[in-house]
Amino acid sequence: MGSRTIVYFGGDECLRVPVLAYAGYEIIRCDSVKDLGEALERTPQVEAVVFAEEKSKPLDEAANAARERSMAALILFAHPCSMSRAAAFDCVVLPGTPPAEWLGQMKQAREQAAARRAGVPMEKTWSDIARDLRTGRREKPAPNEAESGVRDLRHAGRIQAARRKWI
Repeated sequence: MGSRTIVYFGGDECLRVPVLAYAGYEIIRCDSVKDLGEALERTPQVEAVVFAEEKSKPLDEAANAARERSMAALILFAHPCSMSRAAAFDCVVLPGTPPAEWLGQMKQAREQAAARRAGVPMEKTWSDIARDLRTGRREKPAPNEAESGVRDLRHAGRIQAARRKWI
């Protein structure tokens, strides 16, 4: 299986699986937590585990199983009536989000998961690193604590001035 493999758990009433396939992903469909666990053990190079929220599927159990077996990004396609589990996922796609937008959100979540696996700080994604290599940019040395404190105070002062202006 290639590196563009996604494990998909749940129903597909919104036809997301064909969109993912068209975008170049290989999709492994799972209908149970057991199938999900087996798919993740068989396929170590999964980029993302996608969950379609349904009332009949044990989403919490499935998300826990995915976290235990994989460092891939966990992406939730939320149900319109339930947003209580959003904190357990790397990316939550809200109902009605156009495919172009949620594919971009998924890409960002996948990059952050890949950075986590590689030990790269979360604020620096693979896209950032590739851009830096192409442009020849080097990372700036970290400012000392005194400089960053002054900068933070200046920023806080600008925020307070803006608040006073609008109040």
